[in-house]
Amino acid sequence: MQTLTSQIGSATIPNPGGWNMSNDGRIYPRGRCPICGGAFKPIDNDLICPVHLTRPKRAYIQIQSRNIFSDPKGHPFYSYEQAKRYLDRMRTEIDEKTFDLSRYLAHKLKPLQLQNWSKTWLEKKEKEVDLGRKPLMPTLIILWWLD
Repeated sequence: MQTLTSQIGSATIPNPGGWNMSNDGRIYPRGRCPICGGAFKPIDNDLICPVHLTRPKRAYIQIQSRNIFSDPKGHPFYSYEQAKRYLDRMRTEIDEKTFDLSRYLAHKLKPLQLQNWSKTWLEKKEKEVDLGRKPLMPTLIILWWLD
């Protein structure tokens, strides 16, 4: 009896949709088994300690070298399934070429992004320059660097 692999050899089967599906990103557990301290393993679409059958209290997504610990509203991923739903949505957007990582960052973290933080910092410095408290040159250098 031949298997599908032996029939097609090393050729890859194209996706019925005609495009390659993205496999970017991965879900990781936060922490270790509370009983034995062992690592959680991915088993049947879940993260489980193989010895004690415990699950992690939280999970996170790693995609494009960034760790995402919560949804955009700031709710942490309490289960593998919850994180997988967001990861599947991200992969779909990557396939459709509409993915923007900033949409998946928690809203409370957005003010801490360099672009947003630097704009507010520059506005403060420009006010100080206008009032004559700070010299103009360092502010101009930073403006040049950001452009």
